[in-house]
Amino acid sequence: MFTQNSSNKDSFLKQANEAREKRTLEKKRLASAIKIQSFFRGYLARKKFSQGIESDLNSAFDGVDIQDKETLMKRSHTSKQLLELIDKILFFKKIKARKAINLDEKLIGNFTSYMILNITNGDFKHSYMSLILSKDNYQKFLTQSHKVLKLLVDNLDHLNIKDLEHNKIFNNIIRLFTVLSDNNQWKCFPISNRNEMLDKTLKEISKNYILALKHNSFFEKLMKPLIQNASNHITIISSNVMLQIHSLTFNIFEHSSFDSNDLYIFCSTLLTIPLFFKILEDNSSKNSSENDANELILKSKIKSSGFCQKIYSILTDTGRIKTFLSSKNDVNLMIAFLGNICSLSVFDFESLKINIEKFIAINHQVFLNASEIISPQAPKIHVEKNHSIKWHPIFGYLKIKTCLTNYEIFNKVLDQLKFLWSHRLITILFDFKYTINEENLNNKNNFKIYLKNFFDKVIDKQSNLINSSQSVSVYRICSFYRQFLFLINEPRIEILSALSIENEFLLGLWGFVTNIGPMCGLRDLIRLLETSRDFSCHPVFDVYYILCSLILYLVTVLDENEFYVKQEVLKLNDYKQIAIFLNNLIYHIIVNELIDLKTIDQNPYFTVFHQLLLSLYVKDCRRPFTENPDEFWIIKDLRKKTFFEDLEKESKIALYTLNKIPHVIPLKYRIEILKNKIEKDKTLVLGEEPTSLKISIKRNRMIEDAYTNLFSLSPNLIKAPIRISFINEFGLKEAGIDQDGVFKEFLQEVVLQLLNPQFNLFKLTSDQFLYPSPASYFVDDHLQMFKFAGKMIGKAVYESLVIDAEFAPFFLRQIAGYRSQFNYSFLDDLATLDQDLYKNLNFIKHDENVDDLELNFTHSESHLGQLITHELVPSGEFIKVTNLNKIKYIHLMAHLKLHRLIKDQVAAFNEGFKSIIKQEWVNMFSVSEIQRLISGCLNDLDLEDLKKNVQYWGGLHSNHRLIKWLWEILENDFSKEERSLFLKFVTSSPKPPLLGFSTLNPPFTIRCVEANEEEGTIYDSSIKGFFKTIMNISGTDTSRLPTSSTCFNLLKLPNYSKKSSLREKLRYAIKSNSGFELS
Repeated sequence: MFTQNSSNKDSFLKQANEAREKRTLEKKRLASAIKIQSFFRGYLARKKFSQGIESDLNSAFDGVDIQDKETLMKRSHTSKQLLELIDKILFFKKIKARKAINLDEKLIGNFTSYMILNITNGDFKHSYMSLILSKDNYQKFLTQSHKVLKLLVDNLDHLNIKDLEHNKIFNNIIRLFTVLSDNNQWKCFPISNRNEMLDKTLKEISKNYILALKHNSFFEKLMKPLIQNASNHITIISSNVMLQIHSLTFNIFEHSSFDSNDLYIFCSTLLTIPLFFKILEDNSSKNSSENDANELILKSKIKSSGFCQKIYSILTDTGRIKTFLSSKNDVNLMIAFLGNICSLSVFDFESLKINIEKFIAINHQVFLNASEIISPQAPKIHVEKNHSIKWHPIFGYLKIKTCLTNYEIFNKVLDQLKFLWSHRLITILFDFKYTINEENLNNKNNFKIYLKNFFDKVIDKQSNLINSSQSVSVYRICSFYRQFLFLINEPRIEILSALSIENEFLLGLWGFVTNIGPMCGLRDLIRLLETSRDFSCHPVFDVYYILCSLILYLVTVLDENEFYVKQEVLKLNDYKQIAIFLNNLIYHIIVNELIDLKTIDQNPYFTVFHQLLLSLYVKDCRRPFTENPDEFWIIKDLRKKTFFEDLEKESKIALYTLNKIPHVIPLKYRIEILKNKIEKDKTLVLGEEPTSLKISIKRNRMIEDAYTNLFSLSPNLIKAPIRISFINEFGLKEAGIDQDGVFKEFLQEVVLQLLNPQFNLFKLTSDQFLYPSPASYFVDDHLQMFKFAGKMIGKAVYESLVIDAEFAPFFLRQIAGYRSQFNYSFLDDLATLDQDLYKNLNFIKHDENVDDLELNFTHSESHLGQLITHELVPSGEFIKVTNLNKIKYIHLMAHLKLHRLIKDQVAAFNEGFKSIIKQEWVNMFSVSEIQRLISGCLNDLDLEDLKKNVQYWGGLHSNHRLIKWLWEILENDFSKEERSLFLKFVTSSPKPPLLGFSTLNPPFTIRCVEANEEEGTIYDSSIKGFFKTIMNISGTDTSRLPTSSTCFNLLKLPNYSKKSSLREKLRYAIKSNSGFELS
C-alpha cells in the first residue's frame, strides 16, 4: 500500500512540472509573438514613412530636365521649402545608410538636375543660394549644403558610369560641384548688384565648398568612375565634363595654396588615370567657344602658378613617389602616371628645362617600380586564371593583375610617352639650353653641328675617359634611355629611330667608346666586371648598352646596298671592330664567369651585347663583310683537347660557350661534337646492338609506302637502322642486300620527291631555294606530310647522309631557332620571294611623306576570289603608318610574307626534324652550316681531296693507267653535274662529305674487276683479283659497265683497253638511274 501511494505522488509531481513548463513556454510564445508583431508593425510603419518621404521627394524634384529651364517652373519651391526638402533627403539618407543602401538613383539624378537649374536661375525667392542672406536660416543653410556636398562626393564611389542613368548622375554631380565652386554662377546675386562685403562673403563660401571637396576625398572618390571611363573602349565621360574636373582640381590647389599633401594625393590618384591631361590637351578642337576660353584660362593658370614645377618637387624632394608607386603595384597605372607627367611637361616646357634632373628622377623611379613587376626576375604577382595574356601597346604581350583592362587606350598613352624620345627633350638632356635657343635647334644641320661639338668636347684630350667629369653628360642621357629600353618592348624601334638623330648620336657614342682604350676599351670593362661582377657597377656600361642597341637597330634597318656598298653611318671596318670587341667580351664574361651564368639570360645588358654579336655573325654568314669568316670569329685561346675534356665533364662554362657562342669554336670541332652526341644518343636509345627495321618499298609508290611504314613510328624507332627492300614495277624484289647503300638511295629519293615543287609541299624562290608553300593545304594532311619530311631530313642528318637540296635561308633560319633570328631582317630575303613587294617597301622606307599613302598596319591579298586581310599588329587597322613607325611597318610586312603565312608548315616540319635532331644540337650551327649539314659541301667535287683519300684494290694503284684515265675524265671531260652523278653512283650522295673524304666511312674505294668475276664485297677475292690483274695485264673487257656498291662506297671498274671506252661506259652507268638492277 505504501509503495502504491509513493508512485501516485511521483506521477502527480511530474504532471505538475509538465503543466508549469507548458504555461511558461506558452508565455514565451506569446511574448515572442507580441515582439514579432511589434517589430513587423514598426517595420511597416517605418517603410510607409520612408516610402512617404521618398514619394514626397520624388514628386518634389521629378520631371526636371537640366536642358530645359521651363521644367524648373513646374517644380518650383521657395528657398525655405527647398531647405526642408533637403533636410528630408539627408534624413532619408540616414535611414538608408543604416541598411547599407544607397539613395535611389532617380532621386539623386532629379535632385542634382533641380539644384543646377535652381542655382543658375536668377529668381531670388526660389534660389537655394538666397538663404545666404537669411538671418534665420544662414547657419542651417551652410551646414546643410556641406552635408549635401559630402553626400554627393560619397555617391561618386558607388556609380557605374557605363550605365546610362549613372552616367547622367555623374555628369550632374560634377556640374553641380562646378556651379557651387563658382559664385559667379549664383544668378540670384547678379555681379553688377554686389557690394564689396557681399562679394567677399560669396567668394569665401564658394572657397569653402572647394575645400570641402578636398576634405571629403574628392580625388579618391573620382578614381572609380575615371578608371571605368579609361577601361571602356568608347569614352564615356564627355570632354566638357573632363574640363570641369580639371577646373575643380586646379581650384582645390589654388584655394589650398598648393598644399603638399593635396598635391601628393592628386599624383597618387588622378595623375594615374590614363590620359588625364592628354584629354585636356585634345579639348580645343571639340568644345564650344565658352569651353575653349575656360581651357585657355586653365592652361594659363597651370603655367603661371608653377604647377608643373610643384609636381616635380613634391614627388622628388620628399621621396614620396617611391611610396605611392610601391602602393599601386599596377604597371598600367604607373605608365599612365608617366604619360600624364609627360603631358604636363609639354604644357610647361620652360619648367621642365629648369627641373630636368627632377624629371629624370621621376622617370627613373617609375622605370624601377614597373620593372619590378614585369621583368623576368620579378616575383610573380597572383593573377586569376581567367586573366589571359593580352597584347599591350607598350609592353608587348603581358599577363598582369590590373584595374585597367582596356589596353587599347595605351596606344594614346604611348603618344604621350613619345615626348620622352622627342627632339625637344633630347636637346635638354644634352644641355643645349645653355648654349642655343630651341628655335635654332629645330634646324637639323645646327643640331648635328652642336651634337658633334658636344662629343668632341667630351672626348678631347681625356686620358681617363671612363672616369672623366666630361663624361657625366654622356652617362646621364645613356642611363636615362637605357632604363626606358629595359622596360618598353613595343615602341623600341621608334625610340631607337628617334635616338638616331641623323646618326650623329650613334657616331658620337662610337667615337666615345673607341677613345676609351684599345679594342673599344675591352680591358677596362673586363677589369670593372672582375671587381664587381655586375654591369650596373659603372654608368659606362649604359653607354655600351645604348650604342649596341642603336647599332643593332641600324643593322636591322639597313638594306644590303646601304650596309655593304654605301656603308651608311658606319663603315665595314667599324663593324669588324665591334664584332671583335663583342666576341672577346662575351667569351671572357662566360669563361671567367664575370656575370652569374644562372641569371645571365635575364640580364638586359648581356642580352643586347649577345644579340648584336649574333646579328653581325648572321649577317657575315649570309654575306661576308670580314676577310676570312671561317677564321675571323674563332677564339684563338680555345684549345680543342681542353674544351672537349670539359664538355665530357659537362662543365657549365664549356656547355654555356657551346650554347651561347658556338661560332667561336671551329666548325670541324662542332661537327665532331655533333657526331659524338649522336653516337651517345644511339647508344642510349638503341643499345649496343640495335635491331634493324626491315621494310619493303614499291618504287612506283615510294612516298606512299614510306609514309605508311615510317610516319607513325616513334622517333626512337626511326633512329634505328632501317633496311630497305625495293619492289620493282613488275612486283619483283630487286637485287641487292642493304648494308646502308639501299637505304641511302631510298632516303634520297623519298626526300627529293617530298621536296619536289610539283608535290606542292614546297616552292622555289627566284634563286631556286626551297621553302614551304603557303598553299600546301591543297595536299591532303599537308601538315602531317611536313612533319614526315622533317623526320626524313632529320634521319639523314642523324646518319650523316647528305641530301641534294638547298633551302631558302629564311626557312632554315626558322629551323635554326632563336639564335639566328636575333634582329634578323626578313626584308633582306624578301627580294628572293616577292620582288615587287620588296621594291614597294623600299619606296616607303625612303619616302618622306608616307602619311599621304594612307596606309595602316594591315595587308590584304586575294585568295581563291576572296579578299583576306592580315593584321600586322593587333588592332592594326586603327594604326596609321607614319614616318616614325614606317620602319616597323616594312619589317612586319616582310615578317608576314616570310614567316607568318607559313608558320604552321614550319612548325610541323620543325616538330618532325627536331624529334630526331635535338634543338640543342641545332643551336651549335648557323643557317649556312645547317644547310651544309643537310646537303653537304655545296662546292664542286674536290678531286685532289678524293685522290688523297681513295683506296685501291684488285691490283690497282695511283699510277695505273685506268686510274689516271679516271681522274683525267672526271677533271676534263665531265661537267660539274656529271661529277655529282659520279659521286652519287658510288656513295649514293651527290655531294662530298662535309669535312672531306678523309671522314667518309667506309673509305672511297676503287677496285678492278673482270668479266667473269662474281660480285662481292670490297674484300672478296682481293688477292685473287690482284694476281689475275698481273697475269692478264693486257687483257681487257670492253662490254661490261662499271658498277658500284654504295654500302661500301666501292667503284668496280673493268680493265678497259681504251680511255674512250671508260668515259662512255662510266657516263652511261652514272646516268642510267637503274638502281641495283644495273648489269
